[in-house]
Amino acid sequence: NKIDTVVHLAGNASVSANWDSLSINNFTGTLNVFNACKETGVKKIMNVVIVIIKRLTRIEYARMLNLESLKENLSS
Repeated sequence: NKIDTVVHLAGNASVSANWDSLSINNFTGTLNVFNACKETGVKKIMNVVIVIIKRLTRIEYARMLNLESLKENLSS
């Protein structure tokens, strides 16, 4: 694999998006990118996240992503 880094910018940043759209486009989509990188041997991922302050705090966002679980998944 000659790919060194994947830059992930996709997601739904709409303040009026419903939970289903946010879940599929932001959380599941990001997990899919991480898993694809893991499966193909890509070692670096730049994931750009915009947290809407009025809607979701960074702590709430991290809890929703379940970051510990994500780290464990990527290291196995």
